[in-house]
Amino acid sequence: MGAVCQRLKGLNGEYGLFFFAHDLGIRTEGNFSLRFTLVDITTRLSVGSAVKDDSAPILARIFSKSFTVYSAKRFPGVLPTTDLTQCFADQSVRLPTRQKRAHNGGNSSKRKK
Repeated sequence: MGAVCQRLKGLNGEYGLFFFAHDLGIRTEGNFSLRFTLVDITTRLSVGSAVKDDSAPILARIFSKSFTVYSAKRFPGVLPTTDLTQCFADQSVRLPTRQKRAHNGGNSSKRKK
């Protein structure tokens, strides 16, 4: 699985490179962690160099924190949108967010005639 990299501002207002894996899906209930590997693909792009294999130098490898995948019956509910997710969504990254709705006395569903 590949991930899209984007240059965005983080919560501290500084630019950084952030990776988004939109196609990640797990169908088995249990506890998991993800392994991330950062490779230098620029070594594969140099003109005139002989290609010996499909490998690229590994720059870093790290595991995520453990997370739990629930079955539909045991799912405890959707977590609130984090500040970081909202920060990225505000920069036009398409991420699922729970919209904060303005409360106006319960009249939001009534139409004016």
